[in-house]
Amino acid sequence: MRVIILEPNKDPMWAQIKNDSESIKAIVGGESMITPILIRDAVIITDNDAKLKNKSVNFYTEKDIIAGDVILAGMKGEELVDISDDQAKAFFAVYFPDFHLHPAYKLLFE
Repeated sequence: MRVIILEPNKDPMWAQIKNDSESIKAIVGGESMITPILIRDAVIITDNDAKLKNKSVNFYTEKDIIAGDVILAGMKGEELVDISDDQAKAFFAVYFPDFHLHPAYKLLFE
């Protein structure tokens, strides 16, 4: 599955990962929690206990603080799927509005 991995204080990166709980758990560092976001058919996957584990703040949503490593993925029905370029660009426009000015943005979407 094609996703974007967001680690606190690092540039986001595209990754190809297995769509299974063990692979996801290894990336987020704990039991995963899937959270819908404002972007249609997109979700973030986080460590369910990231804040309790005092993991670094990654970004803020309209209702929460997101901590630790995050996977940005697509969602079709109940299944995780590839995140599209359009979904990823929309995510950054909403949650990282100034990121389009950063050199890493151009590298991510060349």
